[in-house]
Amino acid sequence: MADPVIMIDSQNRVVDSNPAARELVGAPDSWRGMDAVAFLGPLSGLQEDENEPGPTEFEVDDGGRTRHFDLDRSRIADTHGQRGQLLVLREITERKAREEVLQTQRDDLEVLNTMMRHDIRNDLQLATAYADLLEDDVAEDNQAYLDQIQSAATEAIDITKSARDVTEVLLSAGGETNPVRLDTVLEAEVAEVSEAYDSGTIELREAVDPVQIEADDMLESVFRNLLTNAVEHNDTDRPEVEVATEIGADTVRISVADDGPGIPPEERESIFAKGETGLESDGTGLGLYLVQTLVDRYDGRVWIEDNEPRGAVFVVELPRVS
Repeated sequence: MADPVIMIDSQNRVVDSNPAARELVGAPDSWRGMDAVAFLGPLSGLQEDENEPGPTEFEVDDGGRTRHFDLDRSRIADTHGQRGQLLVLREITERKAREEVLQTQRDDLEVLNTMMRHDIRNDLQLATAYADLLEDDVAEDNQAYLDQIQSAATEAIDITKSARDVTEVLLSAGGETNPVRLDTVLEAEVAEVSEAYDSGTIELREAVDPVQIEADDMLESVFRNLLTNAVEHNDTDRPEVEVATEIGADTVRISVADDGPGIPPEERESIFAKGETGLESDGTGLGLYLVQTLVDRYDGRVWIEDNEPRGAVFVVELPRVS
């Protein structure tokens, strides 16, 4: 074996070892019969009894280069019932290096997330507040410029929200889900997006049953992005969006229907891809990518259907909590 392997008996004496193990620890010529802890001197902290708690990962200084090993113990017995242990040391130096890189990236994402949630978003909200104060003092022929400032700042705030949500998903990759009340989350998002886009109409077709689905705190982002998408990509003067739910025995379907230009069948798969903006949009394409990512995490499905007489219907199917 290429991995260092050491066999010790019930008295914790080295019975056998391979060249890789002896080279790793710098074993003397008279290594056979040595006490295992003495033999494995560089691997400080090794416990004599496999039932005793102790480290399973070790560092070895190999001429100024730190190597990392993971210890695997197995009990063994010969035909006479004499017991011992087989120790296998598997090198994980490259894995540890990758983990350090990933941790650095996570730390960088944490910094980015903080910037998105506080610094950048607060400055943009301050800009829109000052722009609102200037509303009555700007000459009529300059009003279009002020409108552009307000629109650009508002869109930038939306981008920071999407970027923040994507960062949250990346930081919580593999996170646990828990039962979440559908009615509470969906009704809150409909109310919030309706208030933000008062030029359109966003309505629930009927009251939402208080069923629970297996999700997490990011579920609100699924509905917020679908509702926002339905309004922002609408080509009518007053967009109309209708939200409906269908409760099944094992799943729940949430439909977001709009009266916009619709989405061609050939674009319905790619529109959920990362960075895909679609429909000649100036956005980042993060919103629908985030929807797909979160729905996958919840073991659900999302797809697009035609609306009648025009528009698109985004359908999300999520498993119910029994």
